[in-house]
Amino acid sequence: MTNWLCILLTIISYCGFSQTEYHYLVKFKNKSSSYSLSAPEEYLSEKSINRRADYQVEIDSSDLPINTNYIDSLQQHALAIQAKSKWHNCIVISTIDEAISDSLTAYSFVESVELIGEVALNKKNNDKLDYGFNETQIERANINFGHNLGYIGNGVEIAVIDAGFSGLSTNSFFDSLFIKNQIQSTYNFVTNQPINYSAHQHGTNVTSVLAANISGNYIGAAPGSQYHLLVSEDADKENKIEEFHLIEAIEYCDSAGIELINISLGYSDFDDDRFSHNKQELTGDSILLAKACNIAWRNGAFIVTSAGNSGSNSWGVVTVPANADSVFTVGAVNINKEYANFSSRGNPSVNSTLKPNVVGVGKHVYLVKEDGTVGISNGTSFSAPQITGLVSCLMEAFPGKKNWELKAAIEYSSHNSATPDSLIGHGIPNFENAYLYFKNDKFSKDTTEVTVYPNPTSGDLTITNHLPIKEIVLFDTRGKQIMRSFPGFEIVKLNLTHLSSGIYLLQTNDEKGAEIIKIEVL
Repeated sequence: MTNWLCILLTIISYCGFSQTEYHYLVKFKNKSSSYSLSAPEEYLSEKSINRRADYQVEIDSSDLPINTNYIDSLQQHALAIQAKSKWHNCIVISTIDEAISDSLTAYSFVESVELIGEVALNKKNNDKLDYGFNETQIERANINFGHNLGYIGNGVEIAVIDAGFSGLSTNSFFDSLFIKNQIQSTYNFVTNQPINYSAHQHGTNVTSVLAANISGNYIGAAPGSQYHLLVSEDADKENKIEEFHLIEAIEYCDSAGIELINISLGYSDFDDDRFSHNKQELTGDSILLAKACNIAWRNGAFIVTSAGNSGSNSWGVVTVPANADSVFTVGAVNINKEYANFSSRGNPSVNSTLKPNVVGVGKHVYLVKEDGTVGISNGTSFSAPQITGLVSCLMEAFPGKKNWELKAAIEYSSHNSATPDSLIGHGIPNFENAYLYFKNDKFSKDTTEVTVYPNPTSGDLTITNHLPIKEIVLFDTRGKQIMRSFPGFEIVKLNLTHLSSGIYLLQTNDEKGAEIIKIEVL
């Protein structure tokens, strides 16, 4: 099995020193505002302007809004905006980066950066959101860590492709989606019309794990995201045409530029058995639906899909599209991180790509039903959106990261990363560890032990290590294994002239563990 132990230990050791959230007051030197004192109606209400006139108070620069370009520049760093004051021309930020002050004061428009508070984030009572029934599920993947930093999926568009969204439009748990205009589009690819919120409740259940938002009762994993509610499943039948409706929905997402897709659907057997799949088809890129997912991934989308609930029956393994090389397949465990026997397993004899990639809580899951009550259910359909929510929050925190970088960081953060298997994959992700993986900038630095050159390369690649390299594995950015060898030497040369141009991940294993290095083939 792939051994990520040394990487995981690095992350965990770093986490031990990063349990504090720091609050800083950032003051700006000026406003350099595009607004004018001669046009106060652009930033003050008529009532406010009239009151100042009554009190003979002049409108001055303190009334001008803070320069948004200043804020946008600072948000390139790992921080969250917690408060703003136009009168004092300042903002308050939160961050886990203890040394961020030096980075911020380097900006010419920043006057000062002052530490005004510290909060220990590893204590349960410091959670800023009251998750209600969803608390334990959120905490299992440590998504609350991201929420505490202010990352709730803001600015990220999520497509939920499902069987229907019955009751969602009248359900108080989803009020905020409509009040804040977070639903960007809806469409039913089966009937070729917008959804009517009355077809089936499965999509409502799935969306609740992401977006339900009543404090103290149930808060989902990504309550700040924008949503596209799409139907591709005919809940009354099981026909192969549904796979093509799903392809339509995926293509729609690609055309719309939607960066994150949740698919809690899967196909193996159809009503007419002549058209059912067999396990030998599940190579990862042979079935058209799997191909469509791989194309979407190649084009930049991050697709999360449920592994399926066939673990305890004769089928046993992941269904389509969970078998696709590129998709981030999510299995199920119980609240104690123990494998749920209904969760579909990987199919390594047919597909060398590890499935599932990770797991979430899928046994005895709390979710919101169409009638506006909270219920309990089982299934990978409901573990998948937990991970989709985690991905959304991580995308908000690191908007420049590619889908394959997010995928790798989340896998490395998971509790079973040292010994991934076909039952639970890399295990349950940990948002904090993934966050710190990026914060430590693992992808931009070579490791201290393994060296590769030239990088980028036009063909030949030399790998050196101070210990014999037991194993070398090369993956593409979809996670598909390209080559594998067992050299046993400190210096290894590879000929990569047969590879297409692009980015690859090189994993080396020695007696101390594994190293991952990004390489580019020209």
